[in-house]
Amino acid sequence: MESDRYILKLINGESLKRKDAESLMNCLVSSETSDIRRAAFLTGLHFKGATTEEIIGFSESLRSHSIASRIPGLTDIVGTGGDGKNTINVSTGASIASSALGIKIAKHGNVGITSRHGSADFMKYIGYNFERGVSDPEGALNQNSFLYVFAPRFNNSFASFADVRKKIGHRTIFNIMGPITNPFDPDRLVIGTADEKTSESYAQVLKVRGKRGYVFHSADGLDEISPSAETAGFLISGGVRSVTIVPEDITGRGIDLKNVTTQDPEECFTKTLKGLLGRDRDASSFIALNAAPALVLNGVAGSIEDGYQAAMNAIGEGTVEKQIRKLAAGEAELNEAS
Repeated sequence: MESDRYILKLINGESLKRKDAESLMNCLVSSETSDIRRAAFLTGLHFKGATTEEIIGFSESLRSHSIASRIPGLTDIVGTGGDGKNTINVSTGASIASSALGIKIAKHGNVGITSRHGSADFMKYIGYNFERGVSDPEGALNQNSFLYVFAPRFNNSFASFADVRKKIGHRTIFNIMGPITNPFDPDRLVIGTADEKTSESYAQVLKVRGKRGYVFHSADGLDEISPSAETAGFLISGGVRSVTIVPEDITGRGIDLKNVTTQDPEECFTKTLKGLLGRDRDASSFIALNAAPALVLNGVAGSIEDGYQAAMNAIGEGTVEKQIRKLAAGEAELNEAS
């Protein structure tokens, strides 16, 4: 099979052209392909590292298999996952906080693969109705300015890799694919990744595709804006410009990373909720810090500093609490967090 030739090239450290990468992914998501081939592909690419051309080719293939189609004017806030830091569900929290301020968010995500508390796990915990988004995505967006896009439900190509990803356990190309294969194809993206090389690749992908966005990587290895370490990245708006965020300059204080990380899923979900409800100051700051770029991209704020303050105000005034109660059916969990 031609796919075997492409996989062998990856294992040997050779890179693929964009169209070859697209063809390979089309083959790998087929029901006729074995998990042995998928595992060889994931492992070979993991050690070689993906190029910008490969990322674009893989993402074009995956997006073409989606059951959904583009909706203009959307924003996504998403991390690659796999950073091993076990932070609270900060990108999900930041997405909900941003939607509370009227930004239309299509949050792309999945259950935990390298951890036990992924974004979909959190949404399930609060009782979010996943099927509403599938049956009436525009209605959900118009009513709540928020749509959770559960990757396997919208795109079977992700589901075809689910078993082998869990068995492998480590970070794979699908961690990279998630942020750029949202089937609703958002115009604006805030992407967090744990390393500089992937950030540079994302920046080029967004530039080539004509998107506006921020791409971040923190000095302490988080795939989001860190609350305790300098975070570097890029602003993509026509061109690509480097940016640096010093969290203390924005939040006004240092935040110990251990206060927003946990290996226990229940504690993770509770701390995320308390951050959204304004009951955990460190979690609230972490969430607001990561909501700020989306507010800037959508013209709600003129700077990251202003965006952070707007998000903190929305949390403190109960605007975010009203939003999460609209999205959630798990009132018991919300009341407990309160």
